[in-house]
Amino acid sequence: MWDILKKKDTVFFAGYREQKRHWSERLPDTVRFRFVEDHKGAFATDRLCRVMNVSPRGLRAFRSRPARRRPRTDMVVLAQIKEQSPQP
Repeated sequence: MWDILKKKDTVFFAGYREQKRHWSERLPDTVRFRFVEDHKGAFATDRLCRVMNVSPRGLRAFRSRPARRRPRTDMVVLAQIKEQSPQP
């Protein structure tokens, strides 16, 4: 478990010992699911889910959700910027 925790920034650990809740419960679900997605090649997914305190079923639901409006808008704007920028 500690090899997974070493990958995290210190912001994840700030004050988790003072609270009785699991430290990852204070993180938004999207942050926890994104961490699992980003590190699934280095560690087993079920182990990452246990450490981040999310269910594998919740992870599957996260993967199948459509992107929210803001990220979609950002991708469209980025594509437009790339079209307008000169190619070297």
